Amino acid sequence: METLTSNSSRAWLDKHPLKIERYVRRHHKVQDRAFVLDLIYNQYPDEGMRLIENFDLTNDEKILLVCRWIIESEQLTGVIFGDQRMGKDVTICFFIMRCLELLRYYFIRPVTLGNIKKPPFVNKKDMYFGYDNIPPMKGHDFIIVYCSELEVQYPSREGGSTENKSFSILEGTMAQNHHKLLGAVKLAAKVDLNVLRSCNLKFFKFMSPDKLNVEGIERDGVLSGLGSLLLPADRNNKSEVLVAFDNYLLKINVPLPDWWSQEYSEMFSDISMSKIDEYIDWAFSNDYKIPQIVLAVKQKFRKQITKQYVAERVEAEYSVSKIKI
Repeated sequence: METLTSNSSRAWLDKHPLKIERYVRRHHKVQDRAFVLDLIYNQYPDEGMRLIENFDLTNDEKILLVCRWIIESEQLTGVIFGDQRMGKDVTICFFIMRCLELLRYYFIRPVTLGNIKKPPFVNKKDMYFGYDNIPPMKGHDFIIVYCSELEVQYPSREGGSTENKSFSILEGTMAQNHHKLLGAVKLAAKVDLNVLRSCNLKFFKFMSPDKLNVEGIERDGVLSGLGSLLLPADRNNKSEVLVAFDNYLLKINVPLPDWWSQEYSEMFSDISMSKIDEYIDWAFSNDYKIPQIVLAVKQKFRKQITKQYVAERVEAEYSVSKIKI
C-alpha cells in the first residue's frame, strides 16, 4: 500500500540488506522468502521498515514501545482479537499493569466497563456497567477503560440499522474526557464497525484459520497482508501476541500475572443472581425497557430470566406501581 512515506521507507530498506537477510533467514522458510520480501519492500514498505528495524529487540523493549504508545497517545482505542480461552484478558491486564509501573508524569486510573470480576489494580468503585458514569480527567491524567466484551457493549448492529452508531458519537467524548479504551472481542465482525475505524492499537492472539478464511466473519483491513503473515500460529502458546500500531508489528510474549486464576478468566461463566440484580438496577435506571434487559442479561451473563422476574425486581427496588410487561 503506497503512502507518503513509502519511498523513504524503501530507501531505508535499501541501506540495510544484511539486516533484511538476517530477518528472513531467521523467521521464514526458504520457499516463502521471496513472497515475504515482496510484502516487506513492495506492498507494505512502512510496516516492512519497522519490522526489520525492530525484530531483534528484546521482549521487554517491545513491551516498553507498546506502553509508551498507550501512555502518550492523545486518543486510544485498543482492541485484542482472538479465540476463546487464549488469554485476551490477561494480555490487557498485563499491559495496564506495566503502564502503571512506568507511571511518572501521568496519573493513570484504570476502570472496568461491563466486567464482573475485579482485577487487583482496579478499585471496586471504578467498576461500571455503562460508560456514562465514568468520570472525566484533565491535564496529563487519563483513565484506561478495560472492557472484557466489547461486542456486548458496542455490538455490530443496533435494532434494524446496518451498523451501530453509538461508538461514533462516543469516540469524541472519550478523547475529551481523557479516556483510553482497551477491550477484547472474539470476532471483529461482532463489534461496532466504528470501534474498528477508531482502533489505533491492535493485539492478536491465536485465531482459528477456519474463522479467518470464512468470508464475512472477520473484517477486511483489520490487519495488513504482512501482519497476517505474523499472526500467532500455535494454539497451545497462550503467551504469544502480535501487536500492531503506528506501522509497528511486534511479536511479544506476555507472562501470566501472579494473581491470575482460571476463575477470573471465566468471569462470565457462573454469575450470582446478586450481580444480575445489580445489572438490572443499572439498566432500568438508564431507561432500558424490560425486553431489552432480558435480552441483555442473556447475552452478557448467559442467564435466562423472565420478564416477570425483571418487573418484580424493579417494582420492589424502585417502589413503582405495577409495570406493564
